[in-house]
Amino acid sequence: MFMTTTYKGIKDGVIGYYCGFKPEGVEIIEEMPILNAEEGYTIIRKSDQEDVGNSVWLHDGDTQDNYTEVEYDESTD
Repeated sequence: MFMTTTYKGIKDGVIGYYCGFKPEGVEIIEEMPILNAEEGYTIIRKSDQEDVGNSVWLHDGDTQDNYTEVEYDESTD
C-alpha cells in the first residue's frame, strides 16, 4: 500500500479535486490523504473485513493501520 494526497481547491469560484499533484494558482481548501493498493491488490478494512476497493480516504482519525492489502481475486466479480 502507498499514500497519495488529493487536494481540494477553489479557483474562480469553482471547487476542484486534484489527485496526486498540488496545483498552482489554486486556493487549497483541504488536503486529503488517500491510501492506495498496489496493482493487482485490494484494501480490506480490518475491523469488519470489508473490501473497500483500491483506495480509501483516511479522515476522521482513520489510519493506514486499520487496513490490510490482499491480492485481488477476479473470480469474485
